[in-house]
Order: sequence, then structure tokens, then C-alpha cells
Amino acid sequence: MLRRLAFLAFLAAYSLGGIGQAHAQAQFDVSVGDIHITQGVQDITQIFWTELVAQRNTAVRVQVNRVTGIPGPITGKLHVFVDGQEITPSGGLDALNNGFVPPPNTALFQLLQTEQDTLNFELLADDVPLLLNPNVDVSQNVDFMVEIFGDNDVSNNTGQVNDLTLVRRYSPTVIHFRLLWDANSATLNNQYGEPQPMDDRMLQAVWPIPDNYVQPPVPNFVPPELDPSYSPYHLRAHILTDCNGDGLITYTGNRNNDPKCQYNNVEVTEYELILNRLLQWRHGIVQAGFGPDDYTYVFGWVADGGLTGHDGLALQQLDSNGDGFGVVSYGIDHPERGQQVLAHEFGHMIGLDHNIPGRALNGTGWDVGARLHQHPLPMQDGGRVKQAGGIYGDIMNASGLETTVNTWIDLQNYQAVLDSPRLSPAYRRLRCGEINPKDTETIVVYGLPGQADKQTVIDVQAFTYPWCTEPDVAPEQPNLIVTIEVQEPSGKHAIHAAPVNARMLLPGFEEKGKGLTLAPFATPLPVQKGTQLLAVTVESLEDAFSPVKVIPSDHEPQVTILSPTPGATLAAETVISWQAKGDDRLSSQVLYSVDQGKSFIPLAVSPNGTKFTIHTRDLPTTESGQGLIRVLVNDGLNTTYQDVGRLSIRR
Repeated sequence: MLRRLAFLAFLAAYSLGGIGQAHAQAQFDVSVGDIHITQGVQDITQIFWTELVAQRNTAVRVQVNRVTGIPGPITGKLHVFVDGQEITPSGGLDALNNGFVPPPNTALFQLLQTEQDTLNFELLADDVPLLLNPNVDVSQNVDFMVEIFGDNDVSNNTGQVNDLTLVRRYSPTVIHFRLLWDANSATLNNQYGEPQPMDDRMLQAVWPIPDNYVQPPVPNFVPPELDPSYSPYHLRAHILTDCNGDGLITYTGNRNNDPKCQYNNVEVTEYELILNRLLQWRHGIVQAGFGPDDYTYVFGWVADGGLTGHDGLALQQLDSNGDGFGVVSYGIDHPERGQQVLAHEFGHMIGLDHNIPGRALNGTGWDVGARLHQHPLPMQDGGRVKQAGGIYGDIMNASGLETTVNTWIDLQNYQAVLDSPRLSPAYRRLRCGEINPKDTETIVVYGLPGQADKQTVIDVQAFTYPWCTEPDVAPEQPNLIVTIEVQEPSGKHAIHAAPVNARMLLPGFEEKGKGLTLAPFATPLPVQKGTQLLAVTVESLEDAFSPVKVIPSDHEPQVTILSPTPGATLAAETVISWQAKGDDRLSSQVLYSVDQGKSFIPLAVSPNGTKFTIHTRDLPTTESGQGLIRVLVNDGLNTTYQDVGRLSIRR
């Protein structure tokens, strides 16, 4: 009641002339028509959203109707109230297009097709302190009030939309980096050149996530203001493998026809191997002693021309109902549609499929905040308006992203992500935050399905990391069970069974209801430090393969870092080399820390050999003695690591 009384008092003050006076008398009359409120998508069936995402830019488009005479220029003010308190600037927010001349009266849908046919306002999140409040969750009552000036009758110059709510949504952390060819295919790096990562404005524009979305290489890893020379896109991963010598990562739509590599005696496709390595890369991302959480997504950029049959691919792990999500993906750095590929693959990672058949936009989109306006990439900039109809497609269409600047998002997919539990407050669990990370480590079981002797098999590997990583949410329809047998420091024998959804929907099969195949997976299990890993067993719940049981070798692997040496200042090009001893299937991961081991970023996963060169331009400036390199060596189940510390990187 107090909120409503406050708002009514504001309207009363306006009607008495206490807030705004009409401009010089004019011989025409106009009135406020429909008010269209949007945060990214518009639809002819829904004039405004009842739920607005807190901390997100908001657009207000106002229909101004002609009543009498031929109208001249009109100006406007927007007032926004939360619980009766105005959050817009004193006196209201000016329209973007003050001096607007109302067009002839017509349906609102027609007016939305151009910027010039409505009076437009943008409420930017950075300008509204309350919407930046991290404690905003739900049920914050929001009222919008518009006033116009310039005609000779003020009695019909206000309009309002009341009782909207703010909802809290978490920002995903999408970590970008460059995907380069590994030592087996290194000559292709010269052929294709460095991939050039796009920025992520398209992703921000179309999905209902807060505008406090930031893009560091790791959450809070290095604040840009502390190192403005460092780009979050510098990270490189040499993980692309050309299996058949054609210089491409190939996807044909038929796994049987795709090129294969031998990996630990298992035959796998090029893209399956990439996704497996991306999962390992993701688990090398550590913030303040904790591994990646459910909001950490990884996207790798591939140089344009390096992919054939696809522009990108997400590891979207689906159940038999077609529901699911993923955390890793990759795509091309095409100068005209790279951003669209990133936004599209994020849609898969958050749980959306392709639109089959493809859908035209059922409304008119609006680029709130003009994120893409005057963007240097020509296929991104159609102005603020993203027009509806014709070939203009939704971002989740399977093809045609490159055909128009008006690729945007429709009502159905926007609402699906707005309602997704993946970004809701209730989904965030953070069990690691309830324990002491110094007492916890995490066993991560990696599975890579493939073929051996024409039979489906799973290559199983388990790394033990000295930090805590959140366990996965149990899927509703798992197709695998991963059983991890351990001996706790107390001597107790324990068995942990983790249900896993390791199905992947290959693109191009959605219409037929086919295409579900076994997918690479990573299953984390936090355990007490000092826990001994005894065995890992992977069993199919659908009889897709025979059970696989892996036990540790008799001797743990050994690792000795040869270079750099402790206390070194790393050169522009620095060789990291190490010596590893163990059984025949040794693999390594190399990580870098800017804060003596509290946080890490990966430098290499499964590199060929025990030596590679890093370019310190890829890494943030590191204060004297604060840097640390960690090399982990694994023989399938046993993990050993060694650090070299007191390192520095200077610009």
C-alpha cells in the first residue's frame, strides 16, 4: 500500500504541474499509447515482460498516438519506481530520440520495425544503483511511468505499466581462449594463422543474463585495472588434432564417416578428442582454491577455415527426453558470424536444441544499450532494431546465422533460458564453500567413448587435483554409472557411485529424433586429502558397452620440472620442460598461477612430449615472486605433481 500511495502521489504532483510543465503551446494533441518494455526480445503477443532480470539493461518503447492536428516534435521522460522509490535520475530519464515526430496512427507491431516510429528510452543497469544490488532476488515491485511534452493538452500525456518484478539470475562465466593445433599437426598453425577471438556482445545481447557479466580469463583472476595490457582472450590451447592429414576438423553428420585418431588404443573422432581435452582444460581453472563451478563455461576459438561440416560444436549432454546441458564448446572466428556462433553454442550449453524447422523471429528485437551498434564486424550491426519476418532467424536455428544482421532471439527460447534452473539462485549449491579447501582434493574421472575392434569402449582416466570442485547435479536419466572406490585417510574403505548423463546429440539429427551417441564426460568427486584411489569402474545402463574397470599401477608416476627454475623472470618465450617416469600411458597437465598457487589457469592438457614453449604475452603480469607453474602427471589413475615457484612476468 505504501508503494502504491507513493506512486499515486507522484502522478498527482505531475497533474498539478509540480513535476513537468508542457512546452510552448502547440496546435496539436497527442497521447501516450502502448508502452513496450523489453530486455532483449520483443513479441507481438506480449507487450511487456512481467519479469525483468535484475542488473540488465532495459528498453522502453512508447507508442505516441495522434489525437488532433499535425504533430510537431515531442520530448519525453521516463520514471521508474521500485517499491515506490524512484530509481531514475531526478526529473526523469530523457528519451533517446527527443524531438521525435509521431507517425500516423497504426498498430504497435508496425511501429516497432524502425527506431524512428516510437519514443525510445533505455534504462542502463550501470545507471541504476538498485538494479546493481547483488541482493536483489525476486518480487521487487517495479512501476514504469512515461510523460510526454510538446502538445497543447497535457491530460493524456502520461502512461504507466505497474507491478512488474525483478528476478535474480546468475551471470555465467564464459572463458574464451584460442584453440591451436598440437605438435602432431603444428604446421597447420602457420597455414591458418592465429584464431582471432570475437568479443561476446552478441551473447550478452540475446540471453537473459545480468549486464554485470564480465569476461576475465578466470573469475577474479586478474582485475583489468591492475593489468590493462593483458587481454582475457590471449590464452592458447594446443589441442586440435588432424587425424587424417586433410588439415581440417571434420564433422560429416555420420560418425562412421568422420576421421578417427588412436587415443590410448581407442579410436575417436577429431571433435570427440577436442571436447575431451576441453573438459580437462576446464578442470584446470581454479579460483581462490576452488575448481570450476556450475556457472563456468569454456569456449575455444578455431581459426576460420579449420572446421568443415560445422561452424562450431557444444558438448550438450542430453537425456532421452532431449533435456540437458553442457559446459564446453568451440567455434570458428569468422569475422562476420563468429559472435553469432558463440551465442548459438552457449544456447546449447544452457540446454537448448536447434529449432527444427528453423524459426523466423515472431517479433522485433531491440539491441538494448546498442551493444552491437556500429560494431566493427559488418554482419553484426543492423542498428538497435532487429526486424521480424522473412529469413531473419532465431539464434538457435541450425543454419543461416550468416545470412543477416537481424539474427536475434525469439520469445520461446528467451523464455526457456529465463526459466532455466541453470541460472537461477536455487540451482547454485557451492558445497565446496562449506568445507576447508585446504583439507579437500577432487578426483575427476574423464571418459572418452570410441571404438576398439569394432566394439564400443570407454577410455577412462582419473586425475586427482589438490583443490575442491563441485560434484555434478545428479541427472534425471543417467546412461552411465561411475563407481569410485577409495580408501580414506582413516583407513575406511568407501565406494561412491555417480550417475552420469553421457549422451550427446549430434547436429543434424534433431528432426529425425536420432543422433544420440555416447559423449565424453568428466565426473568430479571431492574427497578428503590423503584419500587413496583404489579403482574406477564405468558401467552402461543401456548395455552400450562392457563394463570398464581401471586400477592404479603399482608405482606412482614421478615428475621433475627441469625449466624454468625457481625465482626466474620468464622471458617473452619460455620453455617449460619436465621429466616424467611411469607406465606407458603417462599424460600431463600444466597450470600457471599468478598468486602462489591460490588460483590457476591451464597452459596445456595432454601435450605431446614433456616440453613446450609458452609466450608470456598470453599471461598476466605477475608480481615478483608470485608466479608458480604446476605440472601434473597421470598414469591413468595415479596423479603426481611438482611446482616451480617464485616466478615473475614483467612487461
